[in-house]
Amino acid sequence: MNTCRNCGKKTDDNEKYCEECLAKAFNKKESTFLKSFINTLIFLFVGYIVVSCIFGLIPDNQNNELQTPVEKPVSFEKPAVVEAPKPSLTQEQKNIIICEEVVEEYYNNHKYMLDTYDCDNMAQDVWNILQSKGIPAQIVVGNLELNEKDIKYNYEKSNHAWIIAYPSINGGIALECTGGFVSYDSKYFYGIWFDDPQELRDYDKIYTDYINKYNEYQSSIDYYNKLVEKFNEQDGYTQQYMASGMIVAKNDVEFKEKEFDKARYRLEEANENLKPYN
Repeated sequence: MNTCRNCGKKTDDNEKYCEECLAKAFNKKESTFLKSFINTLIFLFVGYIVVSCIFGLIPDNQNNELQTPVEKPVSFEKPAVVEAPKPSLTQEQKNIIICEEVVEEYYNNHKYMLDTYDCDNMAQDVWNILQSKGIPAQIVVGNLELNEKDIKYNYEKSNHAWIIAYPSINGGIALECTGGFVSYDSKYFYGIWFDDPQELRDYDKIYTDYINKYNEYQSSIDYYNKLVEKFNEQDGYTQQYMASGMIVAKNDVEFKEKEFDKARYRLEEANENLKPYN
């Protein structure tokens, strides 16, 4: 007996179609062959899976990802930083920097002491340092507290000393040695100028001698005048006694006057050689 594939009704072996639904009847032989074929395919597929797992024929996704060669990133040499070119300094600018460094360093390493180590001593030292660095300079003596219009060609009014350095032929800059800085204030360009420390010392010696001779001359005059007043108050006998002293005092005045004149002439000659700028 056969079985209908569609409705499941039993049919004769000779009947190829079902009387109920007219579908093709199911042949046992065909059914047995089909089952055998399907089982064979399943067996072969399962065998393939087993063999593949044993011998690694089936690729594993996870292992495949790990084993996939990764391309190395292309390495590039780190580029060097390109610095913008620095503007080259002129010789004048370089010399100005040297002047600033010199006066600042000197100030930081020296102590101002009035009447012992003061402005003129410090100015002479800085002048010498600048000379060693090839920068011309002059020493200026003046009075920064005076109004520029009131400054006269007079050493007596001076109470301070500083440096005028020349970084180039274009002009000078002031170096305040007692403060450690460079100044462009116009008041620093009024005073009496000396080319070197020796010229300053020589002039100061002449001026000091002039002051001393003046004071000595003035003292002798004062002393003689007092003697004259006292002489005129005395009687004739006492005047005779004082006469010799009057002569000595008068001679001293005349001698001191000559010494003072010599000092004054030397000072006037020295003043003619000075270089005031005002």
